[in-house]
Amino acid sequence: MGLQIRYDKYSLIIDGQRTFIRSGAMHYFRLPSQALWQDRLFKLKAAGYNAVDLYFCWNYHSPAQGVYDFTGIRDVQELLKITQELGLFVIARPGPYINAEYSGGGFPGWLLAKRHLPLRNRREGAFEWSEEYMAYVTEWWRQIIPFINAAPNVILMQIENEYATLEVEPDYMRALYDLSRQLGVTVPLFHNDLYVAGLYEDIVDIYAFDNYSVTQFETDWREMPEVFQVLDHVEDNLRPFCQNRPLMAAELQAGWFGTWRGYKYQEITETLGREHIALSTKSLLGQGLTIFNHYKAIGGTNWDYTGSIETYTSYDFGAPISETGLNTERLFESKALNYFLESFDLSATEREVDFPLPLSHRECFYACRSVVGDTQARWLFLRNLTYEPATLTVAEAYPVTVNAFEAQILPHQVPLRCGYRLAFSTVEALHQNESLLILKGDRAATVTLSQNGHSQPLTVEGDSLPNGVEILSQEPEAVTLYCREMRDQEACQVQIGALTLIFLSKDLVDTFWVEPEGHLVFGPEARLPDRQYGLLLGKTRFWSTDPTARALQAHVLEAAPPLPVPALRDWHIFNEAPELTEFETLKPGFVPVSPHGLDFDSNGIYEGSAWYWVPLGRQRPETLTLDARHIWAVYFNGQRIGHGHQLVVIHGMAHAEPVEIPVPESLWRPNQDNELLIFVNGLGHPKGFHDDAQLPQGLLSLSVDGVSQQPFCHIRQETFSRSASSSTENALATLEGFEVSPIVLMQTHFMLPDDQGCETAWGLKLQDVDFERINIYLNNVLIGRYWRDCRRQEVFYLPTGVLKQGADEQNLLALVLINFDPPIDKTRLSLQPHQVALYPYATLQKALHRAD
Repeated sequence: MGLQIRYDKYSLIIDGQRTFIRSGAMHYFRLPSQALWQDRLFKLKAAGYNAVDLYFCWNYHSPAQGVYDFTGIRDVQELLKITQELGLFVIARPGPYINAEYSGGGFPGWLLAKRHLPLRNRREGAFEWSEEYMAYVTEWWRQIIPFINAAPNVILMQIENEYATLEVEPDYMRALYDLSRQLGVTVPLFHNDLYVAGLYEDIVDIYAFDNYSVTQFETDWREMPEVFQVLDHVEDNLRPFCQNRPLMAAELQAGWFGTWRGYKYQEITETLGREHIALSTKSLLGQGLTIFNHYKAIGGTNWDYTGSIETYTSYDFGAPISETGLNTERLFESKALNYFLESFDLSATEREVDFPLPLSHRECFYACRSVVGDTQARWLFLRNLTYEPATLTVAEAYPVTVNAFEAQILPHQVPLRCGYRLAFSTVEALHQNESLLILKGDRAATVTLSQNGHSQPLTVEGDSLPNGVEILSQEPEAVTLYCREMRDQEACQVQIGALTLIFLSKDLVDTFWVEPEGHLVFGPEARLPDRQYGLLLGKTRFWSTDPTARALQAHVLEAAPPLPVPALRDWHIFNEAPELTEFETLKPGFVPVSPHGLDFDSNGIYEGSAWYWVPLGRQRPETLTLDARHIWAVYFNGQRIGHGHQLVVIHGMAHAEPVEIPVPESLWRPNQDNELLIFVNGLGHPKGFHDDAQLPQGLLSLSVDGVSQQPFCHIRQETFSRSASSSTENALATLEGFEVSPIVLMQTHFMLPDDQGCETAWGLKLQDVDFERINIYLNNVLIGRYWRDCRRQEVFYLPTGVLKQGADEQNLLALVLINFDPPIDKTRLSLQPHQVALYPYATLQKALHRAD
């Protein structure tokens, strides 16, 4: 039986309990292994998130019309089972359109091929209803929604994604809402409004919005005053139509995507820093928001052809959990905030104009929120958007420091689970239980605790105080103490009546974890004095088999000695354009193109590459004119006469100028049959945000001397199982009968070393490999696309599940090299081990310190 979901103006109410939703987005279709799902979701849970946001991608499950695959790495039932086992709520987003920088925005290729359809009932932004399109949407939802309905931990479902029309017609959204209910969906339905303008709020149950405040990275966001323009007015702008429903950020920026001619992920992460995710989230908490979803919390890989044409292979996104599964500093920021929200209830608060205690100055005052149902408890939100730290005094007794570009949430008369009250603290709280309170000790702290009717007085033994701690005032009902700033790897523990109070240094805040059972986990250098809680926190035990130890990985686990890295050598080389040398034997594989068009989609080729063949007989051509997307080359009688690329990555570039290519007279064979061959490598579809998902790839038009041609086409089978002896001393000797070619396959085998209890994320690093394009295949799966002109990525993650990591497992690595000017010369072709090398991102012990 599913959860009982209600809501009011403050929060979701799940099985009768107010619940603050802390969600992070994960794309299972960018993680080609159920083991990766398990690993990443565990880390999400370990970082204090209580929900995961899941797109369900139509394209990923439907390779052909009427065909659906929910097995293996497409087994959404198993995916949802993992979320249940980890205790995560699920926010389900089944499209039909998902964007996600996915090829075609998630629409399957067979649907994109139906160009008469106005996908999303919209054409160039204008509303256009289509019964046929709605029939296909119904077919998809009849497949996916039963899985969603069967999962007892689904709490919300989205209809459509970032949708609007020029006139904001309601028909489509209302139809999707009704269809959801007809298919048995009982949880609240929401739509995310990219414009934060209340679009379709009268149709859905919960109105949600997206916020990406930083999308340009040439300038530091700290110098852009518009960054918080939307965030700082959310409550005022949205509360008029959210009077009986909570405020929800369906996508709150936790990174940004990289494009071929855009930004590298290193630039994105460095520009955002660790401050942005905490500052923007805390700003929304100050607005009373109680449902947020960090998009994305977990990076992924555009393996195969999952990514849209705009994006390169990595979809790391600058996410808190990286593409390789390693935890980043940005995860530590969100983890600390999540732990705070898990320990303290901010699910029902009201805004107050002023904080009840006097502030020395109000430059850093952002908001004050009172806790509903407790007349005393309040939270003070401070924020500093300058380059210098700011100091203010609260109630003439509490000096508070707010660092540059930082937000703090400080308590006033907040009840603790132990029965005392936290009257005030100049540093943020991190975690509490029935006998423990952990505070950040990254700066000097002044803290007041009050008895609040607790039977045990707030007594402190003066001779037992740690160095750097002093009692400023002490009475049976209240105590105020001061603690100096904690240095690196330092913690301080004070016993106050029934409460153990602990201050952690900044690095220990990062390496501190709370397990679901309540156990406390510290980084390998964490040490506390051996007093009452010292027995809990100072004594450690090592695990080597528990999945918890495997999953937490970076910064919880100790760095291990680096593993030996196998060298990649004994490359075997093959002509990967056999049509140029063995064309006669391959002619039966060519079939007439579809009467609906020359492009890939019209011919049932939704991704990859194709060859087009035009038999010309004895005709002597002078000029051919073609429009091809995306990477193409033209051959006349086996000789290349032109090549180029047309990416169409910018909205409005749908109609590129056709290219005219003169045909050299010297290549004409007057007494033999003449023929054209055209090679096209498609890079996928646009993501469809601007109704451009149906822009075609492949050959769009072709004419010879002004006469349109209807060629034959042949699908490229991009799997590699060539037989080549690994014992061949000179790999170049296996070359198959060609001197030069624009497309060459090189392949080798490798085995990974025994990790001996370690956990390693592996990549492939390219260095000084001078080819226009390289497609990288691991065990017959495309896991990387390199483009020399852009150089956005030179290290490619080898995903678990595709990569074989057993001690006796052999991996097949294949590189398809593409170089037209000049074509690749076998006599000069050689790859050295330093040019193509395995790259260990990190090697970590599987053991961790855990409190007994």
